[in-house]
Amino acid sequence: MRRQWMDVTQPLGPETVVWPGDPPVVLERFSDQLRGEVWTASRLATSVHAGTHVDAPRHYFASGAGVETMPPWVCVGRARVLHMIAPPPWPAAVFLAQRIGRGQRLLLRTRSGGTASPPPSVGALSLEAARFLAARRIALVGIDAPSIGPQGEVGDEVHRVLLSAGIWIVEGLDLAGVPAGGCDLVCAPLRLPGADGAPARVLVRPRSPRRR
Repeated sequence: MRRQWMDVTQPLGPETVVWPGDPPVVLERFSDQLRGEVWTASRLATSVHAGTHVDAPRHYFASGAGVETMPPWVCVGRARVLHMIAPPPWPAAVFLAQRIGRGQRLLLRTRSGGTASPPPSVGALSLEAARFLAARRIALVGIDAPSIGPQGEVGDEVHRVLLSAGIWIVEGLDLAGVPAGGCDLVCAPLRLPGADGAPARVLVRPRSPRRR
């Protein structure tokens, strides 16, 4: 059976749950055919970390690379979906049996499979696990929670460890219904020069066991 592409992007709009303290998403029409105007056009105002998005090194390092520098080879290629059954934060031991190596892309599906709630209900890496993945020099890690790390100082350090190792972070995925195992990944963040992150459209296509 031919495997189909799945859109694992959260809808982005006024209903999007944002990180505490971030501005709400605004999507409003400034030209509307229903008001007798020639065309319909809208304005979008949002944090670059709302909904499904990519974190760039500049998110935690003032002189770090902006999101526009994310290499195309990181954005497109094979990935692996891991179902995270244990409650977070996850220790490094969870990843020891996974044969994780340089350049891999990992997508972490939590027990909820998606995020509709703000912190503290987040699935998250422990600092130990972040250091483990950094040592393995993976290329990308994604999660279906609002943050890859727990809320607070530990979560900040998790980001620093990953980003300083050249690992791109994708947060706010919707992985409900995505099976564990290999998949093809397309992650396309907006090209925002100098930005610390960007909203992204993310697609996955589960691979058959023979192709993993």
